Amino acid sequence: MSALIKLAVIGQKGGSGKTPIALNMAVLAAANGWKPVVLDLDHDQASASNWGDRRGDREPLVSVVPCLPARLKQTLAAIPEQGFDLAILDTPGRQDRLSVEAAEGAAVVLVPCRPILADTDTLPTVKRMVEVAGNPTTLAVITVAPTQGTRHVDAADLIRAAGFEVAPVVLFRREVYGDSYNIGQSPTELEPRGKAALELIGLYEYISRFLQANRT
Repeated sequence: MSALIKLAVIGQKGGSGKTPIALNMAVLAAANGWKPVVLDLDHDQASASNWGDRRGDREPLVSVVPCLPARLKQTLAAIPEQGFDLAILDTPGRQDRLSVEAAEGAAVVLVPCRPILADTDTLPTVKRMVEVAGNPTTLAVITVAPTQGTRHVDAADLIRAAGFEVAPVVLFRREVYGDSYNIGQSPTELEPRGKAALELIGLYEYISRFLQANRT
């Protein structure tokens, strides 16, 4: 039985893109030979679980499992027996303790951050959570960036000043995210040659080296 690799998506703000990143990375991981499961820890919104219901048994197969925060450790322990080798943790905002637990032992932690002060102002808190979790490899991902202007460039400077490495791929605001979510797909499936798909593929290719380094 292969060791379980963990990818955590954390952050203090709702609407920053945690769930889209978790789901879209899962689709790409499944297309590249992983057997991923998305743990939906945001039981109030259940956005990942709703997407999973709409997706059904579509290939590549991506399983989404609702998970009560208090049962995270037990759920993770049982996952390898079910044949999964990659757990992607989709966490809610403003859950410090849960975010720390999700980040502990992760091959990589992704911190989505919109290029607005409401998001960048939360980064010192997220940084402390990552430190408590043992400083796993952590990447801030600029999300929902306007397609016009240089706001994402300014945001990258603020994010680095907060002590984070910034992923080299920006995820811009594009309608295909909502369109694909509504039918249980990813932009890489709905518009495989579109700009959003290329951005997501670029992000996956960047983080996949951290995942592969932990694969046995």
